[in-house]
Amino acid sequence: MRIRPMDRQPCRGFYGYLKAVVDPVAGPGHRFRGTCRSAGSQLKVGCMDFRWRTRQRPKSETSCTVSLPTLAEWLHRNPISLVRQSAKREKMPDVLDAEELKKLLAELQNPVRALVFLIAARGLRVSEALGLKWSDVDFGTGAINLSRGIAHQHLGEMKTEASQRPVPMDGALAISLFVWSEQTPYQQPENWVFASPKMNGKQP
Repeated sequence: MRIRPMDRQPCRGFYGYLKAVVDPVAGPGHRFRGTCRSAGSQLKVGCMDFRWRTRQRPKSETSCTVSLPTLAEWLHRNPISLVRQSAKREKMPDVLDAEELKKLLAELQNPVRALVFLIAARGLRVSEALGLKWSDVDFGTGAINLSRGIAHQHLGEMKTEASQRPVPMDGALAISLFVWSEQTPYQQPENWVFASPKMNGKQP
């Protein structure tokens, strides 16, 4: 199967989740352990020390993988459909309010401050923010044009078509990005907005 460059690292992560569930002990010092037992007409998977989202991923990814031979009629049904695993949150996420975000930004320095402000104010994914170039930031119209994403230094397309819509900048965000554009040594339109000094600006 063809895998996009941006999806390769998540696939490695999913493999780790599956290995932790299938193996009784997945290596020296590993703190995850998986069990699988029948529960009436269903199967139940229990994963110690996993977060709610992590517990659900092995089931989802295994089901997706097994669906291929099921569609090819090598299997009569997808056996993962018998697995019962809750994906319910164990606790609600801690969302910062405006005052808490203001205090956090006061403690940060650029470029981290500009990056956090951009993500918090516009709800961008980290991959979308890191994929920005200065040519994407239009201070004249007050808009940010999203066209690419970077995950684990792999350049790829946007996750969804809706993600490619221009993102408006309010005054405070525009000022924050403009200040950073004056501070960074990588100010050309083809440069990354959050270029890495360690990589001489060639990578975010």
